[in-house]
Amino acid sequence: MKKAFIFCNNPISYQNNNFTLDIDLSGIVIAADGGANYLCKNGIIPDVLIGDFDSILPEYLSLLKEKSDVRKFPVDKDKSDTELAIEFCSQNGYNDVTLVNAVDGRLDHSLANIFLIEKFVNQGLKFHFLNVKAKFML
Repeated sequence: MKKAFIFCNNPISYQNNNFTLDIDLSGIVIAADGGANYLCKNGIIPDVLIGDFDSILPEYLSLLKEKSDVRKFPVDKDKSDTELAIEFCSQNGYNDVTLVNAVDGRLDHSLANIFLIEKFVNQGLKFHFLNVKAKFML
């Protein structure tokens, strides 16, 4: 299995300062837009940065333009940054995906992230959710 870790933008979870990453990041590390803020703040450079870049801090965007594979999309789009990151995984053979802080923030974002994985599960991808308060898999 090819593993991918997608860091979602969830400032509610990251701001409480008790989210520590205690997993082995063996696999590709992907930042879905503002998910890069947590990574950069903790000295982790994502392999890929995906999104419209409306929530990443400008200083981190500048840094990652030099160090990561940057895939910019228009702000006016029909897919969330997380969905674009999952599509990247699907298209590039990553079939074991951990979504970091994709739920437990805003309810509308949490539900959207849960519901959007259905089509990818049907394509054979396996998902894990890793959050401040819980770890579970689908």
